[in-house]
Amino acid sequence: MRRLTHAEFLALRRFDALDGLRAVAAVIVVFFHTGGPQSSFLSGWIGVHIFFVVSGFLITTLMLREHDRNGRISLRDFYLRRVFRIMPLYYLVLLFTAIAAYHQAGQWAALKQHLPHFLLFMNEYHIPPGVPYLQTWTIGIEWKFYLVWPLLLVAVGAVAARLRIPLALLAFVLVLVPYNQTWSGMGVHYGVLLIGALLALVLHSPRGFALVSPLTHPLVAGAVAVGFLALHASIPALVTRFHGEQTPILIYGVGVALLLPGLLAPGPGRWLLSRRPFVVVGERSYGLSWSRPWPRPSWPPSSRPRSWPGLHLSSPPWSRWPPWPSPTCCTRGWRPR
Repeated sequence: MRRLTHAEFLALRRFDALDGLRAVAAVIVVFFHTGGPQSSFLSGWIGVHIFFVVSGFLITTLMLREHDRNGRISLRDFYLRRVFRIMPLYYLVLLFTAIAAYHQAGQWAALKQHLPHFLLFMNEYHIPPGVPYLQTWTIGIEWKFYLVWPLLLVAVGAVAARLRIPLALLAFVLVLVPYNQTWSGMGVHYGVLLIGALLALVLHSPRGFALVSPLTHPLVAGAVAVGFLALHASIPALVTRFHGEQTPILIYGVGVALLLPGLLAPGPGRWLLSRRPFVVVGERSYGLSWSRPWPRPSWPPSSRPRSWPGLHLSSPPWSRWPPWPSPTCCTRGWRPR
């Protein structure tokens, strides 16, 4: 048993274990929406942030390797890939949702009022519970991340590659500044995406990789996995201790980032999550997110979780969380192109 080397990391062309990790996240999120109070111990609501960390990591790794391969990052190709991956199915399902809502007066009135938000990917702003298509709020967040982060990475890389990590740290701090009441609860999600991006920058750098390479040793990776499971089980207590979800979400994002290096190296974790059943579910999360309209649970008021800060303070969090995690972060067993 040994650590993964930097050369071996750069030579990896598939991250199958990350598909398996997405499968686990998808399952706990679905249980959160469908299982009722008896599944609350899974803390499934936080599972979507596994997707955010993985998404930030994969997208940034893709761009860094393209730069190494071609000497530049093609923003045109990047945005075209995002457009063709996200928009066709997104707008198609929005169309079918509108058609279905048209035959239900209350649903159509609610959707029509907020249709501009959905058309412009402002899904996460000022939309009350009960509006159809609310499950796409994560797409609004990721789409704006995809628009801005590559521009910043290219601009800073043109000056000096060594400024990339300071850029990610600065961006992380800036998104957590509570500019207004709405942003005070929204910035944390961009912060989690940037945690994944920062991990990609660190692993891509030889010096950075040397710092985190102990996490790729199977024994250390196993200990980290046990610690992450303990962290996940402690989420309800952390929410109580910090009087809200924002700090626990950031702590959880860091936990996911510490877990990922061990899943990239040979070991029990990578072996388990690379099994075909896990990979199949992870690869198909994108299609499943649209094809299965999971019902919203009807929980008694006494068992409802705390309201979600910065989204809609009067609404329970399941009214804003998607019935399946964001499809935009679910790339197939990622391989650089």
